[in-house]
Amino acid sequence: MAADPFKKKGTKAEERDLAALDIIPDEKTSIKKQIIITARESIRFLMKSQIQSGEYAGAIPRALRPLPESHPRFTKDFNHRATEVRIDYVQHALSAMLQYEQIFFSKKVLTSMSIPSNFHR
Repeated sequence: MAADPFKKKGTKAEERDLAALDIIPDEKTSIKKQIIITARESIRFLMKSQIQSGEYAGAIPRALRPLPESHPRFTKDFNHRATEVRIDYVQHALSAMLQYEQIFFSKKVLTSMSIPSNFHR
C-alpha cells in the first residue's frame, strides 16, 4: 500500500519508534535500519510541511494542502481545517526533530547503539 502524502508524520508513534532504538539488541540490524529509514523519511516530510515564509514561518499545519474532491478521504471539514496551525502540531513535530537530531547527530549516542555515523544518510 502506497504511503498517503496527506497523512501527518512526526507523531508520537515516530517518537516512540526512535526511542526503541536504545532497547533493540544490536544484532537486530534490519529492524534498526527500517526504523532509521522511516525516521529519515518522516523528518523530510516534516521539513517539507513547515511553512516557509510569512507570519507563520516555521509552523506545522494540519495537512500539506487541501484534498482534491476525488481523494477517498476528502471531506469539506478536512479541507476547511487543512491549513490550521495548532500548538500540538508544532510541539509534536519539534519533539520528533529534536529527538532525531539527538540520536543521529550525537556521536555519543551513535557509538552506544553501534550504528555507523553515516548510516542515516
